[in-house]
Amino acid sequence: MKKTPFFVGIVGHKKSGKTSLIEILTKELKSRGHIIGTIKSTFHDLEFDTPGKDTHRHRMAGSAVTMIKSSRELAVFTGLGYEDEGFKNDIFRKCDFVFIEGDTHSGYPKIYVADDNKLRDDINGKIVAVWGKQIELEGVPNFNLSSIDDFCVFLQTLKNSDL
Repeated sequence: MKKTPFFVGIVGHKKSGKTSLIEILTKELKSRGHIIGTIKSTFHDLEFDTPGKDTHRHRMAGSAVTMIKSSRELAVFTGLGYEDEGFKNDIFRKCDFVFIEGDTHSGYPKIYVADDNKLRDDINGKIVAVWGKQIELEGVPNFNLSSIDDFCVFLQTLKNSDL
């Protein structure tokens, strides 16, 4: 059976604790033997590469995918687009879970990080769980730090479902 990463959005208001939740889940699920990937989504128009450097020159010459590597890390630059499912599956193919911070528009299942009782109204895709403050959504479980074990079991079950 081919291993497929399970992509999950982590969404909520600014400064609601999305990054902290990803840190908690990454550490906890890694301790259970899972391989975790993360994506940070930003709506700022950032330049990740350095103009004039070799990798930037490769890209300006027309390379669709450029990788830079050292003995410890690698980075990939691409203009192919975040929405390319095949590309994402290839990049994260060794991962069990991939947490996407801040992308409210993807169709992936979402964990809503609640810092108050107001739900954002711009979230696409299904909210499968709420983390933090209690929000009543029909059929959606709420979790917090005291229920992290239950939350990890929930995510493992969700990964194995048809969602």
